Amino acid sequence: MVKRFKLDRRDVEMSWVNNSRDLIRLRMLHRPTEIVIEGHEQPQNPKITSAQLGELRKQLEQDLWNSLTDKVAVHLRVPGR
Repeated sequence: MVKRFKLDRRDVEMSWVNNSRDLIRLRMLHRPTEIVIEGHEQPQNPKITSAQLGELRKQLEQDLWNSLTDKVAVHLRVPGR
């Protein structure tokens, strides 16, 4: 069984950019490879609660983390990716 490639959180810089209730943006930089990935989410409900907003942010962070992991693995030519 091949061990799944994982990023080290200490190597990734995360920046929440110009966030509001209308648009949530996140930028991630993998410092060793200088790979950058950005994403955003636009809440559909203008009366979104803080808890719902937190869930959207959490989901966006997880989605981008997975994408960044894949890109770094390809860049580093990790077997099985």
